[in-house]
Parts: sequence; C-alpha cells; structure tokens
Amino acid sequence: MIELVDARNFLRSIRETGYRSLAHSMAEFIDNSLQADATTVSITISAEQGGTILIADNGVGMSREGLRKALQFGGSTRFNDRHGTGRFGMGLPTSSVSLAKRVDVYTWKDKIVLHSFLDIDELEESALVSLPEPRRVARPPFIPKSTHGTAVILIRCDRSGKLNDAAGLAQTKFELRRIFRFPLQGILTLEVNGEHLKHFDPLFLSSAHMGVSAALYGPPLEYRIPVGNHSATVRVRFAELPISVWREMSNSEKQALGVSRGAGVSIVRNEREIAYGWYFFGSKRRENYDDWWRCELRFDPELDEQFGVNHTKQQISPTPEIDRLLTPDLENIARTLNFRVRQEFVRTAKPKTHQVPKVVSTGDRYLPSILTSKRSPVRNPNYLLQIDEETRSTAFFRVELAGSRIAVWLNPNHPITSAYLAAKSEDEGQVELFEYALLFAARVELGACNQKQLWWFRHFRTEWSDALAAFLGN
Repeated sequence: MIELVDARNFLRSIRETGYRSLAHSMAEFIDNSLQADATTVSITISAEQGGTILIADNGVGMSREGLRKALQFGGSTRFNDRHGTGRFGMGLPTSSVSLAKRVDVYTWKDKIVLHSFLDIDELEESALVSLPEPRRVARPPFIPKSTHGTAVILIRCDRSGKLNDAAGLAQTKFELRRIFRFPLQGILTLEVNGEHLKHFDPLFLSSAHMGVSAALYGPPLEYRIPVGNHSATVRVRFAELPISVWREMSNSEKQALGVSRGAGVSIVRNEREIAYGWYFFGSKRRENYDDWWRCELRFDPELDEQFGVNHTKQQISPTPEIDRLLTPDLENIARTLNFRVRQEFVRTAKPKTHQVPKVVSTGDRYLPSILTSKRSPVRNPNYLLQIDEETRSTAFFRVELAGSRIAVWLNPNHPITSAYLAAKSEDEGQVELFEYALLFAARVELGACNQKQLWWFRHFRTEWSDALAAFLGN
C-alpha cells in the first residue's frame, strides 16, 4: 500500500498557506468560537518566548472526540455544514501551523479540562506522524474562569511577523472589527490585548463621525439564483460617504477613520466578511475618488461554489456565470458613484487664494507681450484659475482673454479637474506644478501668431483632454 499523503511534506506545504494578514489567521479561531456559541473571545498577542498567541473563549467546549478531530486536517464534527462560518475542518490546524511551530488546545466543561497539541518539530523527528490522544489535565491558570470554553495557545510563532509592532497590531484590530462587524453588534464581545473592539462598518451606515454618517445610494439590489430545486439570494447595497463634511479631515484622520484606501466591495457570507477587494467592477479601475463610496455584497452559503469560497475564507474566485450576472450592474453603479464623487468635490471646493496665478502674473513681464485680436499688447496681465460650471465642452480647460485678464476655465466634468480639486488639500507641491503647467499651456496658446497656429493649439488641447480622460478611466 502507498500512502495517499506524505504527512511530513504535507505539513511543510500547509505551513506556506498564504493568509493575507494576522487578522485573517485570527479570524479562523474566532469562527470556531462563534460556532461553539461563544459570546466572549479574548486574544493575547506577545512577542515573548519567540512569539506567543493565546485565543480563549467561553463556548460550549469540546468532548474528547471533538478535541481529537479539532487538530486533524479535515477533521470536523460539522464537515460541510453551511450554517456556520466554516465547512471543511481546516481552519484551526491550518491557521495554527501557518503561524507557529506548536499549538496547544485546552477545552473544558465544568471541572474537566482536556488537552492536546500539535508540534511541528516533534512530528518532523518522529517515526510515526500522528497526534497525541487528548488527556485530562489540571486546570492551567491562564484559561478563563468560565465553566466551559476552549483556549488555543500558539507557541514559537515564527511565521507571524513582528508581534510587538504597534502599527501591525493596530491593523489587526481594525481588520477584525470589519470582518466580524455583525457579531460585534450583537452577541460577540471581542478583546485583543485587553482592548474591547467595537465594530467597524466599511459602509459607514451604522456609525457617525463629526455628526454625520454615510447614506445609502439607491435601493438594494437582489438576485435570486437557482440552486438545485430551490434558489439562493445575493444582496448588494451601496453607500455614499459625506464628502462635504469629511473632505476637510487630514490624511491621518481619514486613514484612522478607514476612509483612505477603503475602495472596494465587502463580500459577506453568514454575517462574516470573507473577502474585501475590487470585485465585480469590470473594466472600471480603482481611483482615489472610489474611497468615497462603498459596496457590500451578501450571499447565501448555498452559493459557495459559485463564489469560489476557499477554506481560508479570505478571498473569492467567482464563476463566469456569477461574474456575468453581477458585473454589468455593479460596474455601471460604480462608474455613476465615481462621477457623483467628482461632482461633489467640485461643488464643495472652498474658494482659495491661488498663489501660482499671482507668481505667473508677476513673472509674465519678463516675456514677450501677448497680443490681442487687434494686435495690441496686453499690459500687466492678471492670470486666474476658475471653474467653468456651464461648459459643455469635453476639453478639460479653455482660455479666455478679456482686457488684461487671462482666465483659465477648468471643466468640472473632466476627471483631471476632480483629481486637481481632490489633491489640493493633500499635496500642494504637485498641485502647484499642475497649475504652472496649465497656465504655461494657456499662455502659449494665446501667443499664437495666426489662425493656423491657433487651430493647432486648440486641437492639441482637445487631444490632450481626451487622452487624460481615457487614462483616468472616464
């Protein structure tokens, strides 16, 4: 007989399972706690002793047979059960060995405490690759005082990164608040290193900041998909963030709140986020403006195969049929919301004294004079940058000479104008370079000596505008 699986090589390969972050690994343990009816989960992360992580809950605990299966790959008392957050019995052992070389599991009911473990180094050296039988032990001092529950201890965490990194720990907490936002609003109390985590709603509908929250965009979409002799449901909703109030926040404030780099769709299965990314938006590319609207897609677990849910529950691989069903609608709404964000940035832009036009107006005297249509020199030109609210042109700017005033009118419907206005509060250096280039282009156009040159400059402006619109995804 030939063994179906080489156990040692299997363990080496499973250690390379690519969890996107520490939070996604921790989520596997929280899933198990929730399926054990836990209402409290505490996680303690320490860099001491080569890295140690303790996850403890007040769930129902496990029987001896349950503990025996818990550390088996594919061992589960709920295999292929779609009512919870897991299905395959891979979560606990896979997430454990992807982080650490040893995992100890303690589970208790009343006064009976059972213990088992999986040690990579011992299995590597052992002639027989097998797990020890669960055994009864004295109650260790580090487990909670609840009458029942389970504690998992990861030791020698050689794959978990820097556990003492403050920024990394903050990111882990943030992701867990988002992944488990629905249980955190209900039955679940979750603590990480003693900090009670509150839910984070990426759509900003259930919480307010600066006195305002996001607003739903349009009615939710609902799709009924045949599965066997019945149907399952996909529900999609969109939200628009309050640009007029939140745009004045600093970059650090936007990042701390979860606005910056938050573009995408949250994929939710059984009240648990299993993926967050740029799904079902077709050829629409992601832009900074897309941080200001959000999307959430929830599907019934009967559609796991159609959405391509894998055992690590951190991404999806939708089938072509699901993609063809959802993408046209979602892409169209994404483009509409992107346009609405651009318009809102233009509408709420605060008037600001432009330093670049002043500098250009002062420096213009060192250049040959611009001539009017009657060939008269323009004395002491005054440059202005303004928004042209009534334009119907596709060009992103037009130039107007009126007396000594040289006005460059920006098209608010063009994506480069939205980018310019959005960047003004974030990157003054780049904005100034753009303004200099724009006023230079305007001056060169006004310096045309004849109709042929003037036609060329205007044609170039149109071509330039169209190319920019294409490059910026509009």
